[in-house]
Amino acid sequence: MDKKEKRPFSWFWKWFLDNKFVTGLLIIFLILININLFTKVSYLFFLFGNFWLLSPYLLY
Repeated sequence: MDKKEKRPFSWFWKWFLDNKFVTGLLIIFLILININLFTKVSYLFFLFGNFWLLSPYLLY
């Protein structure tokens, strides 16, 4: 069997993706962005939730 040649990693892989601390910070940052976005559009969820809950009563 031929051994596969190891591919050299890019600087992005070595310094960011292979670093657990930076990866953890990136995950926390993405979670905070999601929380921020959901708080900005929470009024839409409130409107759809009320419509969904009240829709059976609107039929009568």
